[in-house]
Amino acid sequence: MLRFLLAIPFLSYLSMAGQLSDCEPIFSSTILHINEIRARIGLPNNFFTDSGDAGFEVPAGDSIHSIYAHSDWMGGMTADGQVHLAANSYFSGGGSDFFSGPLTNDGSAITSEEMCESYAELYTAKRLDAIIHQEYFDRMDLVDQGADPDILNQAPFENGYSPPAYFYTWPANNPHPDYDFYLAPFFDRDQDGIYDPDAGDYPGFDLEGDCSCHHPDLSVPEYLQGHEAVWQVYHDSGLHTESGGVPLGVEVHCTTFGFNTCSTLDQTLFQRKRFINRSSNTYLDTYIGQWMDTDLGCPTDDYVGCDVQRGLAYTYNGDGNDADCDGVQGYGQDPPIFSFQFLAGPYADADGLDNPFSSDLGEILALDGIPYTGLGIGYGDGIVDNERLKMSRFTYYNRGGGIGFPINVAPDIAIEFYYFLSGRWLNGQPVTFGGDGTEGDILTSFMYPGASDPLGYATQGASAGIPWFEDGEPGDRRLLPITGPFTFEPGEVQEIVTAFNHTGAYADAFVTFNNMRIEADHIQTQFEYCFQLAPPFEAVESFSYAQDENTFEFSLPYYYPYEATWNIDGYLLYGNSIEFTFTEEGEYEVCVEVISCNSPEQVCETIHITTMDIPDLDRDELIVVYPNPTDVALYIQSNRIGKEIRKVEIFDVGGRLHQDSPWGSDTEYLELSPRIRRGFYSVLITYEDGMQRSASFLKK
Repeated sequence: MLRFLLAIPFLSYLSMAGQLSDCEPIFSSTILHINEIRARIGLPNNFFTDSGDAGFEVPAGDSIHSIYAHSDWMGGMTADGQVHLAANSYFSGGGSDFFSGPLTNDGSAITSEEMCESYAELYTAKRLDAIIHQEYFDRMDLVDQGADPDILNQAPFENGYSPPAYFYTWPANNPHPDYDFYLAPFFDRDQDGIYDPDAGDYPGFDLEGDCSCHHPDLSVPEYLQGHEAVWQVYHDSGLHTESGGVPLGVEVHCTTFGFNTCSTLDQTLFQRKRFINRSSNTYLDTYIGQWMDTDLGCPTDDYVGCDVQRGLAYTYNGDGNDADCDGVQGYGQDPPIFSFQFLAGPYADADGLDNPFSSDLGEILALDGIPYTGLGIGYGDGIVDNERLKMSRFTYYNRGGGIGFPINVAPDIAIEFYYFLSGRWLNGQPVTFGGDGTEGDILTSFMYPGASDPLGYATQGASAGIPWFEDGEPGDRRLLPITGPFTFEPGEVQEIVTAFNHTGAYADAFVTFNNMRIEADHIQTQFEYCFQLAPPFEAVESFSYAQDENTFEFSLPYYYPYEATWNIDGYLLYGNSIEFTFTEEGEYEVCVEVISCNSPEQVCETIHITTMDIPDLDRDELIVVYPNPTDVALYIQSNRIGKEIRKVEIFDVGGRLHQDSPWGSDTEYLELSPRIRRGFYSVLITYEDGMQRSASFLKK
């Protein structure tokens, strides 16, 4: 029987040979280093490895890696039982099932060598560049409406403004008529459908919080997220020299992104992948696997496992010391844990039900529900057929392969890859509960769940209350967290969002595992809110100032998001940008201190005040507004003794009034009006005697 199954892909491949695209794999890579991870992002479908070297270094700069390689596996069957499959692993032997560029959108799912070469690049974009670009064009609009043109010369545009060079090569539009016109996401300022940075367009970061992470519109390009992102497009419509499988005709849009936030996200990378069926085939029992060779330091002493409740697969060291081995540097005593998390997966097949989210195992099995949030989205929410899968299977295999090896080693041919994707061993034998998963009697969909499946969902109740950890010899493992099955229609788009996380080590392994779970919950929460809870962090290396006589405006880099404390001649002021008038000649040390990942950073500079007209200014009349930047409210600190504030007005940089609020002696803070959007604003404060003072702030 097995021999017959193995012959099917070969016979069908011959019949499809005329439909294969004329492309060779063109390998390229770039480095994404936005936080504590330094990761090599490769094309096509080639992540965290390059020329045989590991490329997921964490902590960055320590020359220790937790992943050696990562790539997509995808497979499905046509109605006649034909398996179509694409999978990559290392590229070390030159084999690849994937190629750069998009595919035609007429159902033929082909492309040209020229198209493959045109998109054999990785495209990097930064959120801060998009923010500054949008701010400049916002000000241009204000000038067109009558505002003072000088606002185009104010920070951060003192030296003028030109868009970053990469804005002009961002692959937003594909002009070829046989392909989809829209490729990489972009913000279309004038809504003309054409990407043009000189018209205010920019790579499509979600600056306004408009995206929906749970149920995005898959008919339009995705938003970019993160503080830095790398976008690429690849497909499988060529000769499959890795698996020998028949192509699916799938096009993949992949964004790898990260955050710099002084939080768990600093040791996490994310990927959003959109899979587009460009063929005319309907694929049944389709699975997407996220294959990984997770070499946690030394590659030969690792265990693997999963957390069913969180959609989590992980690798940990076989003992308390990850020693160096075979020329590879280990993590040493008390090693960390690497984990992979499905945050969202493909839509489940429609069945006319709101499938339940319940702890009643009988109801779950009867109505195709789930008992844990790590298994899906949209279950039991009162909405019919909006369910999305997450991790639905987890398996692994050991290093090795070829004739005579056990059934839990590397696959060689397409049907073996598909067996792994469907949660079986490479000979089609089901994975079983207990031991190493090869010799038991109870079928299971999740290997080594520990105690994370108390209901025994993976075994339909047979393993309820029974923990299962790996307890054999540690080794060199390959992880395969899987989502599916689902039906993949012609022209359909499916999306997965995943996270790669590094949990730092503690002397007590229990604490490390518990922290992994806490971090996974935090990552899931960030996703629930579309990462709007993750403000950027920019290290402070210097500050700037502008001088008008003896009045100085001191500023941190544009859009610095954390509150800063300034110390000038013993006076403490707070905010991103402050104004200070010196009343005496002399030499002053100006220092600014910020909190960087719970540790203070301080930058100081000496200011020389020479002979000038010194006004009669009482420093007790200064005001400070904080926090600055802010998102919902402002506190006002006034040192003017005996005079109360009566009114607070807020103006934009164009001089337009956005808020006019009374202020009494018992007022603690000012809640910002919903009309105040992101940007710079001035606060005008009026005292009871009519005197006015002003300050500025940034609305996040």
